[in-house]
Amino acid sequence: MNIKTIVILGYMYGFLWLRRNTLSMIWLFSTPFTILFLFYVIAGEGALVTALIGAYIMLFVNAGVGVIGDAVWNKHELKFQDIFVASPVTVFDYIAGIALAEIFFTLPGIVVLLIPLILYQSTVYWLFTLAVVPTITWLIVSAISFYFSTYVPNARNGWQVGVLLNLLLTILPPVFYPIEKIPDIIKPLAYLIPTTHSALLIKSGAGIINLGTTDTLFSWSYLLVTLILSTLLTINKAQWREN
Repeated sequence: MNIKTIVILGYMYGFLWLRRNTLSMIWLFSTPFTILFLFYVIAGEGALVTALIGAYIMLFVNAGVGVIGDAVWNKHELKFQDIFVASPVTVFDYIAGIALAEIFFTLPGIVVLLIPLILYQSTVYWLFTLAVVPTITWLIVSAISFYFSTYVPNARNGWQVGVLLNLLLTILPPVFYPIEKIPDIIKPLAYLIPTTHSALLIKSGAGIINLGTTDTLFSWSYLLVTLILSTLLTINKAQWREN
């Protein structure tokens, strides 16, 4: 792992883009903050913390899903990935650099949401959960996104896959709403989605739900195992080199 390469890629594609294209933050804030606003208007102040948590998770998922668009654009439109394939840069360094760029780009929105969440309470476990759970979520989604990006034939399909993945990870699972709202017959499907466990852990840390020790350990374990498997899948099965 080459830290310098990862940071340079992240700086080039994330920080520099945001500095030169400040208006692109409109896209960054649009979906999660729109949903946050609708929850506040419809459900009232009582649902504000749940909505904040949902929007917070969604920003990290958006950062992970954004890997698809940049990776496909680099590969098919700019042919930029070919340069890295022919260089000493490894597939892991390239994925990590693109993923870091998406976090740099998303950072303003994360800070805006993180401030009220920190002010909500300041226990050690709450702060730990706010930092670690979204980070693991971002890494999982970034790995999965890059894997899919290597099988997407063009940039247009890349954005379409990204929209679908975002829907499957943030809108359909119980990120913005309680898991109890899901019918029991399809609830096992919700538990297969990693963002379900991300939401459960953060809501539990906030004291909104009582997850219990066993369920808490299961959710942490599920996220960690998913992270390992998604990383191994991407490194070993992604089409880094053209056939």
